[in-house]
Amino acid sequence: MSAVDFIETVSIEAPPDAVWQAIVDPNLASKYYLVPLSAIELTPGGRISYGTAEETLITGEIENFEPGVRLRHTFRFSRAILGTADDPMTTVTYLLEPSAHGTTLTLIHSGFPRENQTYTNIAEGWPAILHGLKNLLEKK
Repeated sequence: MSAVDFIETVSIEAPPDAVWQAIVDPNLASKYYLVPLSAIELTPGGRISYGTAEETLITGEIENFEPGVRLRHTFRFSRAILGTADDPMTTVTYLLEPSAHGTTLTLIHSGFPRENQTYTNIAEGWPAILHGLKNLLEKK
């Protein structure tokens, strides 16, 4: 099988800076993300993790970013997520572009050698997360 990527684009009626803030602010992210953003160090090589004080469910490292424009980080489910222990590290990229009505956000989750358990999990999770982000910022 060949490599696969998960790509989802959503239009959000909010400026790129507001979308950016909702992605990187743990208090805002906890309102729409399926798992709380527990740590983010916005510096190349900084850590990013999602989970609770008791259990980290997703870990990664910031690769690069430009506030209001792009965030790229690695992604791996913890061992608590069944069936993902042997899956490789993947990469999440958020691309924010100004649009006539706010922001076009493109999420690219890449690095899958095939549709493994991590891919199955994120293919179900990302649409719900992006829908929640849109609703939060549009106050729906």
